[in-house]
Amino acid sequence: MSSKDFPLEFNPDYGSGVFRRRILLRSSGKSVIAELEDDNHAFRITLGHDGRVITDIDAEFLRVPKSTCGGAREPIMALVGAPLSDSPLALCDAADPRANCTHLFDLLSLAVTHAKREEKQRQYDGLVWDECEGEMRFEAQINGQVIIAGTLKGGVFLSPEPFTGRNLSKGFISWARETLGREKLEAALVLQRTHFVSITRRILMNKLAGTRVADEPMPKGVCYSYNPGIIEDAINMPDVVRDYSACPEKMLAFRRSLD
Repeated sequence: MSSKDFPLEFNPDYGSGVFRRRILLRSSGKSVIAELEDDNHAFRITLGHDGRVITDIDAEFLRVPKSTCGGAREPIMALVGAPLSDSPLALCDAADPRANCTHLFDLLSLAVTHAKREEKQRQYDGLVWDECEGEMRFEAQINGQVIIAGTLKGGVFLSPEPFTGRNLSKGFISWARETLGREKLEAALVLQRTHFVSITRRILMNKLAGTRVADEPMPKGVCYSYNPGIIEDAINMPDVVRDYSACPEKMLAFRRSLD
């Protein structure tokens, strides 16, 4: 099967919902529990540290779209020993994000910054509404407070300033790293990933169960399961997608107790 023949079915409910991503970080002693959930994924990382560097990483793959995703535990473990940092982009200097599970790597990056905060708990929310008349509304929140909100068209910001005219997929991270303060940078990175995954709302993803990932019309090498030597064995998993458009309170129901 060629990628052009891959069976993609349009989601008839697209246009009436919102893609949500929620991340919860909680500190307890010398550890951080970091949990992430969106329509297509659920992960948990327990990060151990000594106040200076990562001493342990326990990664849990609670709901994943590809049969090979769990193998990304190995490359993420290579980051044991990396220093804690105030920047959510610091781990990009220590490892190649594309060799990892993108979402697990993002989660660990935020956990590393949280380990240096006095704040015990922090929640991030990314929201991207279905496209309407060519435009998409979005919000990025921290602890329920809207940090960034505006509209996109074709992946380019229509608002707000100073984002206007920036392409969310091209050169955005470099610009954000140089331009934004810490809070807004973290919110912007959560927004970027939320927007990237939100495209899946256009498709009935659960219909892909059992198909080969190598046959997908998706660029190869974008993350762990799409890399050569792994993608050949990757299969799309069944019953992966949830729709949290109208029920965000149900997200992270699997959260672990700090006791």
